[in-house]
Amino acid sequence: MRSRQVDAAMDAFKREAVLFENDKPSDWQVFFQPGGLEPDAENLPYLMQTPVTLQLAPTDPIRIAQGRTYYDGLSRARNAEWVTRYVLAKYGPDPSGAAVFRGSFKKAFHVKKGLIPVLGMPILVGQDFGRNPCSLIAQPDHSGRLSVLEEVVSEDMGLEMHITRFLRPKIYQERFAGLRFAAVGDPSGTSKGNFLEEDHFDVMGRLGIPGFPAPTNNIDPRILAVETLLLQQRDGGPALVIDEDKCPMLVQALQSRYRYSKTQAGAVKPLPDKSHPWSDLADCLQYICLIVNSGMVNYISKKIRPRVKTVPKTRVSAAGWT
Repeated sequence: MRSRQVDAAMDAFKREAVLFENDKPSDWQVFFQPGGLEPDAENLPYLMQTPVTLQLAPTDPIRIAQGRTYYDGLSRARNAEWVTRYVLAKYGPDPSGAAVFRGSFKKAFHVKKGLIPVLGMPILVGQDFGRNPCSLIAQPDHSGRLSVLEEVVSEDMGLEMHITRFLRPKIYQERFAGLRFAAVGDPSGTSKGNFLEEDHFDVMGRLGIPGFPAPTNNIDPRILAVETLLLQQRDGGPALVIDEDKCPMLVQALQSRYRYSKTQAGAVKPLPDKSHPWSDLADCLQYICLIVNSGMVNYISKKIRPRVKTVPKTRVSAAGWT
């Protein structure tokens, strides 16, 4: 359910839009694009088509229905306010000043106490680089649910000190004993420094934590990856669940602290604010969700699986029996 502030923002936006429509300059025209779920939605014969449907006429109902799956997928993957603006092509609220995940994150549903790791699945460490490095320790289970088990926040230090002093003591706790783990982070972390022939993932590997770059650093698929899990369920419960006691700052980030804002000129910023630790923890979560949604968990699990040494068979010469 939307908050009163969001409803008020939407009403104000609609009023301004209607005023412009009724009092526009004489040499201006206003055009309305049909929404993606409308019968006359644009480009349906050319979206999400298969080799089979491309053989049909552009007006064929089967081809039209295939194209509509594009908008159906967008509608399921994002919150209602985003769908209103970008799928239905209708007036929606200005997102500035509002939490990024305000329409998809529900604390009562997505936050639990006392989450416990499960056997047989890898631990994924979402890693944010920079001078204030942060980590999230998470684990997907066999049903596809992602549990965020613990957050690790550092202030004014490099990656190596963060790992040595804070991250490794966390992942070496008894409750993670026997579990394999790997880190996922910003793909720009593969760039080597100006003075040392090491990148961020090299540093993590040297310190005993194998690291893998996330598929992308583009903000749109990153936010979509989180919202996809927030809006899904597994066995009647959340597909993304967060430990309330061990991830208090991440919960605050998703509730309100990770947000959009405006410039001094009043323009809406296209990117969420960068503020430590809220945006750093949100970045960590995005990298993990990208890995989970892209199907890379099995790939990483195989890469970090211990190698089994085989003992070569010894041949016994027949001469030994004579």
